Formats: sequence, structure tokens, C-alpha cells
Amino acid sequence: MVIKAGETAAETVLLKAKAHELGAARKEVVAIRAEYEEGLRATFTGIYLGPSLDGTTGLVLSVAHVFMVNPQSGPAKAPRDLTLAFGPRMEAPGALRIPVRRVRLHPDFAYVKAAQGAAQGQFLNDLAILEFELAPHLAQLAQLGVTPAVLYEGKGYGKPHLDGMIAGYGRFGTHTSEKYGDHGTVHAGHTKVSYGDWHGLRQGFLHCGPMPKSGEDLRASKDPDANCSQFLPMDTPLPLLDPLDQSTRVALSHPNQAMPSAGDCGGPLFFKTKGDVLKVAGVFCLNYVIDLKIDAKRCTPCHVPFWEAVFNHLPWLQSVQRGTPAGGTTLVLAPSTRVEPDGGESKASTPAVASQPAVPLT
Repeated sequence: MVIKAGETAAETVLLKAKAHELGAARKEVVAIRAEYEEGLRATFTGIYLGPSLDGTTGLVLSVAHVFMVNPQSGPAKAPRDLTLAFGPRMEAPGALRIPVRRVRLHPDFAYVKAAQGAAQGQFLNDLAILEFELAPHLAQLAQLGVTPAVLYEGKGYGKPHLDGMIAGYGRFGTHTSEKYGDHGTVHAGHTKVSYGDWHGLRQGFLHCGPMPKSGEDLRASKDPDANCSQFLPMDTPLPLLDPLDQSTRVALSHPNQAMPSAGDCGGPLFFKTKGDVLKVAGVFCLNYVIDLKIDAKRCTPCHVPFWEAVFNHLPWLQSVQRGTPAGGTTLVLAPSTRVEPDGGESKASTPAVASQPAVPLT
């Protein structure tokens, strides 16, 4: 996550601490670590939905694209190891780590290859639910104060410039940082979004603000809601842009709002509703790239964060919670790693427990 820096170094330290404090208060936000057969590792974010209706399984909502190590080369597959971490720092001593048993991909999850000249392809319906055995971990979850997320029902989302809050375990810095750190530590911050259409392929929440016609206008904009995120130097050709690698990028990010970064994928977009209840309205998927022209020979790539709107996928979420998933691919991690198409069930079973009652997702 990238936040606004303070006027002084001391103020920046306080702002960073506040961002961590905000994130640590969101007990439904979960860190996820995957280890792949290729030797790769990834840290991303999830949202605890609570137990299945029969009380046997814990459910965590996240993104599906992390299970396609190379979208160009074939279908999704289970990683070698997949672990949930509850708590403000996933590497902290005593952090609760839980192995994932199954991953259920959205039945309409798909990758659309980039059109000629485009910077990147698109993931459609980019959602997955991670399942874990609940009974052995109930006491520790209660001790940590972990509570299920409350989902936003989808009222009033058509208004522009909606105030929201985002959270995640991704790389962290300020809009003046040259490098990011604190990977695996939760942070949160406030931002603004609008519900809209992305190139006719999908609808969801986009980081909002006026989109200038050129990169020069965007870099020079004094508008506090200008729609911009991380930039490469202006003379860097667009094909060299890696949308996921923010470890060495010069962070000329949004000067007024928190913006997601690598590792925040799967993290929530909260809206504050009546009674000051924070409800999960969106799931952060990716920073999509817009090529803004500087002049006849130069351009600057601009990142626009996109969140899947949860209320568009409630029937699928409810079907998984009932234990009758409406199609899709299931990746099974234990006792063996295999793929079960069309919503197939693992034969493993867990005794029903009643210590954490399920609340139907509405």
C-alpha cells in the first residue's frame, strides 16, 4: 500500500504507524502465502467470511489470478503450499498460521489475452474462496478476536467519488518513497472509488478522479483526486512495465489517497454504512495500465486499481457457504494436490462444530 507522506520525516513516521493501526483493527483481513512448484513464493491478502453453514469449514475470499503462475501457459493449478496467517504481522512469533485445504475458483473466472498493442490481459470474475478446517483453530481465532466480514449489499454505489477504506498485507511506502518495504504487515488507508465499466469487459470499482488526456497533465495535476498511481520514468517504453513489480519503481503515486500495491491483491474495499459499520464492497484484483501520451515519441504508463464488486457475486458466495458450489474448478491441496473440475468435492470430511455459528451471506 502507498500512502501520502508527511511534511516532515517525523510526521511520515506517525502516518505509517496510523496506517498499521487501522489495518490491525480489521480482524477480518487475512494474510496468505503461497509456494509454487516452480520455486516461486507470493504473499497476498484475503477476507475472512466466517464458517460454512454446517460449521465445519472456514471461508476466506481472495483473488483467483494468483493460481495462474503464467496465464499464457494453461489452467490454474494448486500451489505446493498455501497458508493463511491471522494477525497484524504474518511473520510475527505466535502468529496463527492455518493450512488451506481447498481453493474454489469462481465458475466464470477467465483470462482474456491482451489485444495487440495493449499493456496487459484481463482477468474476469477474479475471485476465489479458500477453505480450511475450522475446528482445530476456533480457540485461537476467538483469542485473536477474528470476526467474519460484513458484506455490502449494493445500495447507492452509483454515486461518484465514494469514500472507502482499503487494507492489505502488500509492500508499503509513501508517495515519496523510492522503494517499498514491510511486506507481510497489514496496513489500511482511505481512498475514493467510482463504480464503472472497464473497456466493456467487466464492471466494478475503479479508483476515481478525472483522467487527464496526457501524461504531462497528470504529472502536473494539482487536483487532490487526480487518478494516478505509480509511474515509471517518463522515457521508459511501455512494454518494459511489469504491473506486479513495485520493488524498485520510483513511487510517484497518488498524493492524497491510499493506493494498493503488490501483495494487496485480494484485500477489501470497505464502505462505511449506517451505524459506522464497515462493510466489504470490493476485492482488489490488479492495477490496470493506461498508456498516457507525453508527446509523439513518449508515453507514461498509469496504474488504475480495480476492485471486483462483491454484490455482483453473492449467489456464488452463498452457494459455496452452503456447500453446494455453483460450478467452477476446485484446487485441492491436501492430502494430495489435484484439480477437481465443475465444483467437485474433496472426500475429506470434518466433524461439525457449533462454536462459531455461521451467518448466511446476504
